[in-house]
Amino acid sequence: MDAAPGGLNREELTGQPLDVVCQRIAQALAPDGADADRIRISIDEAMLEVLGEGEFDPDRLDGETVHRIVAEYLSQCIFQDIVEEVGGSWANSPDASRTPEAEAQLLELIRVVVDRELGARMPLGAALDGAGVSRLMRATVDEVWREWEAYDE
Repeated sequence: MDAAPGGLNREELTGQPLDVVCQRIAQALAPDGADADRIRISIDEAMLEVLGEGEFDPDRLDGETVHRIVAEYLSQCIFQDIVEEVGGSWANSPDASRTPEAEAQLLELIRVVVDRELGARMPLGAALDGAGVSRLMRATVDEVWREWEAYDE
């Protein structure tokens, strides 16, 4: 099936089979020329995180669940981007044993900011296209850095 013409729309995904939802999310979120298989695997991982490992019940795939899947996917992508941006600076910190704790705190902050930004930019019934996803991710990274730096002071 093709992606929704207007981008990613929770109402259009609600109640669809899991593979259709995964495919549509991947199509909407993959930038042109991106590695679609890598993105699909990441979305599958986000779905597993949100839905768990049991039998899949299509009735559970409501608008809120789709929102949680997209939010988890974006959170993981943004986390990876920030960790790559920071590079080895955490590995060179004086207390390397705090790195996993700091990463967990950072991921939780990212999840909170993504949820807030995604809710504002993709309310039920609204669509989010690739450009919208890129803007959301940039705004989220900027906000995460602001909040992280304020937390560190």
